[in-house]
Amino acid sequence: QALYKADPANVSADEYVLWIQDGAPIEAAEKAVKLYPNDTRVAAVAAAREYAEGNIDEAIELYKKAGDSEEVYNNLAACYLAKGDAENAKKCLEKVSDKKLQETNANELRKVVLNNKFFGGNK
Repeated sequence: QALYKADPANVSADEYVLWIQDGAPIEAAEKAVKLYPNDTRVAAVAAAREYAEGNIDEAIELYKKAGDSEEVYNNLAACYLAKGDAENAKKCLEKVSDKKLQETNANELRKVVLNNKFFGGNK
């Protein structure tokens, strides 16, 4: 934290990842993304932080830069579900093979689809 205050550019991507996971201010996550735009780990932890702050659109954009792991697709699906976007959530969930995650997310997807159908949500 002291190093960040002195010069944010002197904080490594690894240090940012650990600090963001530990609850760094959202500004630190945003700075890390600017300093390390191609680091998938920075993108993933910053996306999780944005999601936790309720910044779903920012989280989606960051998760799109966070690689092709099942965890990323699962988290991206959660973002789309939070927005009521069943179509994009389903596309992401199709890339998740973990049976437990599939079952949990399928239940959430059904809820969003039904909500959208009966209450006029997004998609």
